[in-house]
Amino acid sequence: MAQAARSFARAVAVDVWLANPATRRLHRLVLLEPGAAGRIARRRTTPYGEDLVGWVAGTEQPAYLRDALADPRLADRDWARERGITSACAFPLRFHDRLVGILSLGLAAPLPTGHLSLLETYSDHAALAIGQADLRRQLET
Repeated sequence: MAQAARSFARAVAVDVWLANPATRRLHRLVLLEPGAAGRIARRRTTPYGEDLVGWVAGTEQPAYLRDALADPRLADRDWARERGITSACAFPLRFHDRLVGILSLGLAAPLPTGHLSLLETYSDHAALAIGQADLRRQLET
């Protein structure tokens, strides 16, 4: 899922976060960035309302930061600058009207509007996969 989004958007970095509505925290599941090979070196959890992904979780609205380095919702500007990230987007992943996660992308250049619409549709499919996996897990326990 993360690799497909990265390829489509030509993203520098992609994060997939799982939502825990009970604690109002996000837990990073995947981080794809140059040289990391899926390794998670950055913060592994974040509360709703903090940073870009937390803002998206708190509002359940997608966000597109054309100039990410100038937007206060991007907390780790040094990390983004080191990787050449200049814009970013994040999408809520909803399954049956319930937030199950966030997909976020760090980009070297702004995306065309049509790409954003397609990424939003892709996010719906990712949410379906996460939601169905969660249902299967519940049925097995």
